[in-house]
Amino acid sequence: MNVKSPAVIVPLKKSNPKSRLSGILSLDERRELVRVMLEDMVNPIESAGLLNQTYVVSPDEENLRFASKLGAMPVREASDMGVNAAVERGMKERPDSQGWLILPADIPFLTSRDVSRVLGFWESGAAVVISPSREFNGTNLLLLGRGSRLKLSYDRNSFASHLAAAARSGFSVAVYCSWTVTLDIDSVEDVRLALARGVKNGTTTFLKSKLL
Repeated sequence: MNVKSPAVIVPLKKSNPKSRLSGILSLDERRELVRVMLEDMVNPIESAGLLNQTYVVSPDEENLRFASKLGAMPVREASDMGVNAAVERGMKERPDSQGWLILPADIPFLTSRDVSRVLGFWESGAAVVISPSREFNGTNLLLLGRGSRLKLSYDRNSFASHLAAAARSGFSVAVYCSWTVTLDIDSVEDVRLALARGVKNGTTTFLKSKLL
């Protein structure tokens, strides 16, 4: 059986990351948090056999070095042009891929089960698989087949925008909702919810060490 296998694109943006957490974490701590979350994401990606085709896109040399140590492919941007541009830059690394699984770098509770289910929807015929953010205004996972590329709309009510773009193109869509994907770490409330879940990983261990 020919099993589909997408390239994974992870945009890693900003020299001043997670600014909404500046009231509880210093700049250096926020930069470290980004790297800890990325490391937590690598395990399920590796379990799915996709790490050797995972591309971390960033203009930040330190982030790229860290991504390389984790086994991902670093992709350098000349400057921070936004998430849409970063994703497009990553996709250009594998233009012949069967598809692209686009993941933000701040969903540290992603599991191998999530990846398996999303790939299963794709194998079953969904042209686009999408997961919303917790408040249903962002896109926390987007899987596009080679024949179902969409105009990217990150940072502009992207979940609704991506759904609308898929509908206009006539693509079949599967929406995947699991708290392990929808919960990103972007605000103080996100941190509270993450710690309340009781999951122990690098991210929660780091947050507890800084906040409790």
